[in-house]
Amino acid sequence: MNNERGTLSVLKVGLFDVDVRDTSCLRMIYDKHQNQANFLGDLIDICATDEIAQSATWLMKRHLESGCQATSDECSKLVSILESASDWQTKLHILQSIRYLKMPSDCRNRCYRIVRGLTLHHRPFVRAWAYDAVYAIGQQDNEMRQEAMRCFHNAESDSSASVRARFRNIVGKFTPR
Repeated sequence: MNNERGTLSVLKVGLFDVDVRDTSCLRMIYDKHQNQANFLGDLIDICATDEIAQSATWLMKRHLESGCQATSDECSKLVSILESASDWQTKLHILQSIRYLKMPSDCRNRCYRIVRGLTLHHRPFVRAWAYDAVYAIGQQDNEMRQEAMRCFHNAESDSSASVRARFRNIVGKFTPR
């Protein structure tokens, strides 16, 4: 086994051994692995394993928040994971990460379609962050920006306080060009 695959295996085994709710443990894993080559790519590959996808997406979100840039291919893989993930927390972490992605247009269109559908999700936090992702995608594409503004009419009247709060946060940033 080459060293790169060995690193991926160590990371994957570490995620199987951690409780996703134990963020101090996740932070320790992050601190240990964050500087490894292809860390983000490895995390995205690990997201395909349902049992540890929550932990992997938590780490991925943290890495993107710290300034790591995803490649076009990684963006495309994340959109596929968002579409196929059955776990709501995995979806949530990816939705929270979309604001840090610079997506190519073909990926952006597909992501927008998926995210727009998630604004109807039964979990309020998923809906709230789906609206945030709609906003983030709209920031990258003028045509989608107009569509995003139309989409926000639903958020304004959502029954969930968390969705309305996220909407107010977004509206404060959303200024038409």
